[in-house]
Amino acid sequence: MIQILQFPQPPSLNQLINQCRANKYAANLQKKTWTNKIASSAISQSLVPIKGKCWIAVESSYCRTNSDPDNALSSALKFGLDGLVLAGILEGDTVKHVVSPMLYFYSQKRASTVKLLLFDDYSEYKNYLLSKL
Repeated sequence: MIQILQFPQPPSLNQLINQCRANKYAANLQKKTWTNKIASSAISQSLVPIKGKCWIAVESSYCRTNSDPDNALSSALKFGLDGLVLAGILEGDTVKHVVSPMLYFYSQKRASTVKLLLFDDYSEYKNYLLSKL
């Protein structure tokens, strides 16, 4: 089964680092806020809990051509996985539950969004990847 969680692009890793330098409590609040937003999104999008292993692909869109994908995806993945665990969709976000490799696909669009595609079956994950080649 494939499930898709879509949410707006959270603050990038660089933005969080800069915020932490200014005020570590504000950065912690930002992390909690985004984790909770994504958990709420997972629940409102009716995602079903995945028992056992999960394969993940990430589709990210950006609206600015000077976007820095590694910084944007680092925070999106951190908040996304933590939100999925908080919502009870994933049992955990360790390698016991989230199987490598996690692949990333970028595209330019009008809005910066993130889609986490969750697969509980390796063959479906493999077919998805082959469709992207």
